[in-house]
Amino acid sequence: MTLRDTYPPPARCREGSAAALLRGRIRHGFTLIELIVLMLVIGIIALIIIPQMLAAERRSSESALRGDLHALRVAIEHFHADSGGYPPRLDDVFAWSGDHVSAAVDGAHRDLDLEAYRGPYLRTGDMLLPLDPFTDKRDWQYNSATGEVHPTAT
Repeated sequence: MTLRDTYPPPARCREGSAAALLRGRIRHGFTLIELIVLMLVIGIIALIIIPQMLAAERRSSESALRGDLHALRVAIEHFHADSGGYPPRLDDVFAWSGDHVSAAVDGAHRDLDLEAYRGPYLRTGDMLLPLDPFTDKRDWQYNSATGEVHPTAT
């Protein structure tokens, strides 16, 4: 007795039809429904993960911006404490001596004591202002009368 005799084909399948031939074969691959479900699962996972990755990148940039602003403000305050006024230009915090400061007065027209200058107050590897992490530019807003510094992009 063969396997075919034990399990006869259903009544709707005639012997020799395509359904009867495929019934005995092993299936290879996935059905269209299985592929659609897989794509839906991948889409849902992407919808959950991608916003979290973008938020993490923004938090990282905000943290770098806070660190850069803190370093700039500390350098400005040290300049003010030594010279009696704020740097005339923001990049004056890099000056090696009082002779290299761009002007002898600050934005509020106070005379600077450049003899007491003990800079540079900010040291970076390239002796340039830090990059704004959001714009990748060195375009900080600086008020030499008040010593306030802000990023250009907010």
